[in-house]
Order: sequence, then C-alpha cells, then structure tokens
Amino acid sequence: MSAAGISKKAGVKMNSDDQFYRKWYLTRYRGKKKYILKTGTLHGAVFFAVLTLFASFIDYGSITAEYFTSGAVINYAIFFAVIAPVYGWSAARSSWFRNEQRFDDLEKIRDVKDH
Repeated sequence: MSAAGISKKAGVKMNSDDQFYRKWYLTRYRGKKKYILKTGTLHGAVFFAVLTLFASFIDYGSITAEYFTSGAVINYAIFFAVIAPVYGWSAARSSWFRNEQRFDDLEKIRDVKDH
C-alpha cells in the first residue's frame, strides 16, 4: 500500500484519476506553500520569457540582436519582472484550488465505492 492509499499491483494500469489522486496526495503532503512557490516561479519565469520575446516582435517584427542590445529590452524586462511574479502567483494559486476541487471530488467517489 502506498502513501496515497492506492496499491501498485504489477501489471495493473492506473487510470488518469488514480494517477492524479496519487500525485496530488503527495503534493498536498509537501504543502501548499511549497507548491505555490515552485509552480508560481515556473509560471512566472515562462511568462516573463515569452513576453520579453513577444515584445521584440512588436517593436522589430522579429527577434533581432538589435532588440537585445537596445534600451527597450531593459525597459520591457523591468516591466515584465514586476508583472511576471504576480501572474505566476495567481496561476499557481488558481491551479492549487482547481486541483483541490478535483481531489475532493475523487475522494467523494472513492468513499461511495468503499461503502
């Protein structure tokens, strides 16, 4: 029996709900703060990189060396460095609550099956 209360039997394939349940059970055990910091940092960094590159297309029509050597990249980077963490935190928090709702729904289903 694993920590998530689901046994891993050799040769038995788990469906996506069982896989999610196991993974989210362990994530919950590690804690909300750790999840939001890790996921928020990842979302924020990707958001920052994509917007910084997208700004190059807006200003120059493509990604050029001129863009990265201009003052514009610094201005965009500063602006996006302020916005990206807010976005990352919001995305991670939203993800946490969606996953919690799915986990709670799966627990209700498991309780009904057990009785």
